[in-house]
Amino acid sequence: MPRAGLSPTAVVDVAVAVVDEGGPRALLRAYRDYAVEHPHRYATLPQSPRETPGWDTAGRRLMDTIFAVLTGCGVTGAEAVHFTRCIRAAGHGFATLESQGGFQLAEDIETSFATLTRMVLSALPSR
Repeated sequence: MPRAGLSPTAVVDVAVAVVDEGGPRALLRAYRDYAVEHPHRYATLPQSPRETPGWDTAGRRLMDTIFAVLTGCGVTGAEAVHFTRCIRAAGHGFATLESQGGFQLAEDIETSFATLTRMVLSALPSR
C-alpha cells in the first residue's frame, strides 16, 4: 500500500520527466532535489519498490527509464544493471546525507555534488 501523501505514479512521473530531459546527470539531480525538498517523504519511499504493493508498476517504469537513458549512453544488458545500482547508490547516498544534515563542514555542498556527478558520469562510455 502506498504511504500517506505519496503516489507512486506522481513520484515516478516527476523522475521520468526530469531524466528524459537530461540523462544521467538529471537523474542524480532528481534524487538530490527530491530528498532535500521532501526529506520526510523521501525517507518513506520503499527501497524495494518491486516488492512493495502499489509501487511495483511505478518501480518498473522508473527502472525502464533509467535503462533507456543508459542505453543512450551505450550501456546495455548486465552492464546497465551495474551502472543503475551505482547511480542509485551515489544519488541516494548523497541525497540522504544532505537531507539529514550529514554535511557539516564549511565547504560548498554544490561543489561536492558536482564532483560526485563528474565521478559517476566519467564512468559512462559516452556523456
